[in-house]
Amino acid sequence: MSKLSTDPTLIVKIASVIGGLFLVGLVGSAWFPQPCSYLRQSISSCPRTFIGVEPPAIHELNRVPHTDIVTGNAIFTTKAQDKRAKTVVDFEYHADYTAQNAFLEINDGTSYKQLGLITSPLLTGLDWPRNIDTDAGLTLYQRGDDYENLDKLFANLPPASTLAADAPAARLYGLKDGQYTPLEGLTDLTTINVIVTTYAPPQSDGTWKMYVHQFNLSTIPAQKDGTLAWRITAPKPSETALDFLLGQVHIDYRDDRFP
Repeated sequence: MSKLSTDPTLIVKIASVIGGLFLVGLVGSAWFPQPCSYLRQSISSCPRTFIGVEPPAIHELNRVPHTDIVTGNAIFTTKAQDKRAKTVVDFEYHADYTAQNAFLEINDGTSYKQLGLITSPLLTGLDWPRNIDTDAGLTLYQRGDDYENLDKLFANLPPASTLAADAPAARLYGLKDGQYTPLEGLTDLTTINVIVTTYAPPQSDGTWKMYVHQFNLSTIPAQKDGTLAWRITAPKPSETALDFLLGQVHIDYRDDRFP
């Protein structure tokens, strides 16, 4: 019967080989992409790994797991629920807030249509008095105090040259061409006194922003696979501009998030 060698030199060699393989695996795991989870109601991005000394600006971006929207748009799906009259969407994002327009869109069965304005260079930091109608999902900005609320505004519209609205806000209230100035086409607010928009000032988390908005999706049909198809469009304002960064997305079909 053969005996297992107990040569100390051989044991040291074997231990060295095993240790070397473990080290290679550990270093390799830091360089190669890690598995990224995907949930139907919560879309998660992979955490970022940085090898070396991380500059403060890079650390600020990487502390929030995110996806770079390098092509100008990102599509994701969530499982549809029967009750979706109060659908709440929230996610963190990072953008060129002074130059970039970005919209949240949904597929209505034929094409993607805009639901809400995520960020706008004209509205970022705008200090006009505002009235936020949570149920309607709209914000009313005005230089003065001519209109107490949205109902008062739509009962007595000002001239189109002084009223700006984004596309989903105009569609929601049935504003026709010629009754308002499209907000997306403006470069300044010199002639504008009143703005109706689906944009709402976001909460800040460092240089990141938190988008939270409620929508009535009761008329939006589900796809054949029982999902809702969403899209974020965020074209880069210039070749040198930063990509739009999208953090984890949550879709809640609950009424208790808003009164």
